Amino acid sequence: MVNSSGRDPAQRGPHTSLAQTNAGGEEVDPPRPSAGKGLSRKPLFQLVHEVLAEQIAKGVREPGAVLPNETDLAREMGVSAGTLRKALDILEADHLVSRRQGRGTFVNDQPLRTLAFRFDNARTANGEWVSATFEDVQVSIGPADDKERSRLQLGGPQKVFRIERLRVLDGSPYMLEHSSMPEALFPELAERASTPYQLADVAVRYGIALARAQERVSALVAGGSVAERLQVPEGTAVLSLDRIAYSSEGTPVELRLAQCYLRDGHYLADMR
Repeated sequence: MVNSSGRDPAQRGPHTSLAQTNAGGEEVDPPRPSAGKGLSRKPLFQLVHEVLAEQIAKGVREPGAVLPNETDLAREMGVSAGTLRKALDILEADHLVSRRQGRGTFVNDQPLRTLAFRFDNARTANGEWVSATFEDVQVSIGPADDKERSRLQLGGPQKVFRIERLRVLDGSPYMLEHSSMPEALFPELAERASTPYQLADVAVRYGIALARAQERVSALVAGGSVAERLQVPEGTAVLSLDRIAYSSEGTPVELRLAQCYLRDGHYLADMR
């Protein structure tokens, strides 16, 4: 992410002024380069949100730290209090900060374990997160196919890392996963990250703040290879999970397709 000078605000420390004004004195977003599309514009509060999220992801704003009060932080960012407040609303919705009445706004300190479970809805019979082990982890790289280009919103020919892994609970496999992650976001993934290449761990290593995910859940009949890997009879009904995870900037960072058979558990949809 860059500002009009072409520099990365997250790399310059927390004191970053973003706003410009037009001839009428109104606050506007400076034009910014967009990959392959020349200059583009976003609402200023979105740009402020992206800069703060990037600073949090890269440790410029440390976990547990309290942010300056809204007046001071707005002045520091060079924007109005209303613009800053909108940006903080999104950061809070993304679980990156917490507002505490009378105390201020704090950068959330989320243990890696919590991040790892954030987009995982598989639960044991008593409702706890499934603590799995991983087997048969394989990673490869190749040109993105049509589905990967579309779902990950990749422009033009790009490569993706493909990760296949089997999740196991109490000695029994319960989920077969296939993940695709853009090489442009995660260069040298196989060298820089460690097996089993879980999204939360990889995102932390690359300074990417995860914000949300969308998942489609359907049922399918396990065919030969899926049934064999999950150790169930052919024709067994299993869950089909199709998930896209997004960064705080709204960029798709992972496409995960999985087949799941929970022998003694369930898949939780928490609606709030």
